[in-house]
Amino acid sequence: MTNWRALYRDHPTHASKLPRGLSWPARLLTGFLALVVFFVTAGALVYKDLNDSINVAGKKDGGFLPYDHYTNRPINILVLGSDTRSGKSGEGEDTGVEGMRSDTMMIAHVAKDRKSVSVISIPRDTMVDLPSCRTEDGSETEPSFGQVNSAFAQAAGRSDTTAGIECAKKTVEANTGVKIDEYVLADFSGFSSMVEALGGLKLWLDEDISDEDAHLDLKKGCNHLDGKAAIGYARLRHVGDGSDLSRIQRQQRLLGIMIRTALKKNVLTNISSLYGFTKAGLSSLTVSSGFSSLAALGGTAYSLQAIKPANVRFATAPYAPYPADPDRVIFSEDAEAVWTALREDSPLPAGLPVRDGNSKTYVIAQKPDKKAAKPAPDEGGEQPPAPSAAPTSSPSAEPAPSPSSPVGAEVEEDNKAAQKRCEP
Repeated sequence: MTNWRALYRDHPTHASKLPRGLSWPARLLTGFLALVVFFVTAGALVYKDLNDSINVAGKKDGGFLPYDHYTNRPINILVLGSDTRSGKSGEGEDTGVEGMRSDTMMIAHVAKDRKSVSVISIPRDTMVDLPSCRTEDGSETEPSFGQVNSAFAQAAGRSDTTAGIECAKKTVEANTGVKIDEYVLADFSGFSSMVEALGGLKLWLDEDISDEDAHLDLKKGCNHLDGKAAIGYARLRHVGDGSDLSRIQRQQRLLGIMIRTALKKNVLTNISSLYGFTKAGLSSLTVSSGFSSLAALGGTAYSLQAIKPANVRFATAPYAPYPADPDRVIFSEDAEAVWTALREDSPLPAGLPVRDGNSKTYVIAQKPDKKAAKPAPDEGGEQPPAPSAAPTSSPSAEPAPSPSSPVGAEVEEDNKAAQKRCEP
């Protein structure tokens, strides 16, 4: 018999491995949090369905709802993908720092009104100011200037993920001004296992891809990727322009395919499939204390149950070439508008290319300046029709209601029709 009281027992830990005793709803709400948007939004649906299925004496309609510990405030989640450089999938980069590395870094911003989520990827090759951090042996690192992902490596050494995460968090906060509320660290082995649990992914390519190091031999057209192939594709460095930025785009595309595949296969409504899917990634997941409690996660997930895929937007932090090294980048002046939007919980700035939860890519459009639309007083009598308002790129200081559909000029279809035919 299920112990429902145990389902709501807190397991407060600081960057600890997810407790083995958590139930499958908790695993849903946490196990895939490295792919933030899917797990939190999908988890809300499962949580609500389970809760509605429980007969509780005296329970009234609308009662017994999970509490959102971040109610009436936005949430910023730092999502890290660790890279232990084991096996072929880990080859291809050298930061000059031994030990663990943060191969993927994103800030997921959950809006205060819970109507939108913005996920901003930070290229691992971005050069930033690295603050002093406490290391695994208790010593302090010296402030320096280097790649953003080396912050995790310098503090973590070979085994201390807690120190690595704290240093990565401190570095992101120092360079963006965005306060991080929670964080999640996932090893890429978990991603591979979850793809396997889904039976693989279907991917449409408009060109052949062959990479000996990644053991990939993909042909133009529809390809079936198992877990190993999926992680190899996501981390390729020798296709396209070979940049970290193109790798980020591939990861975002795979995330969208994984979400659609899980939904089409009814993973959320089949307990057996759901358990296997979420369990696959748990052994490699580390979470902050606020996300180690089912009650806290359930409340956050429940608050996002009505979010629309079009209001889940992925983007890359605006960048510019690093003059001293063409293989590295720095945040451009445009990046500050993105960080301001996250700090002030306002819409993403105009001109930013994004990909939404429907895999639609477009550029955020400029919004009319309402003040400019008002004609100046004229003592001469009746006013002529007001001209169209001039656009402005300034983000609103106040949170604007999330639109029901994307706002912006579409810049590409990403071969959506072909990909749709390819997917099951």
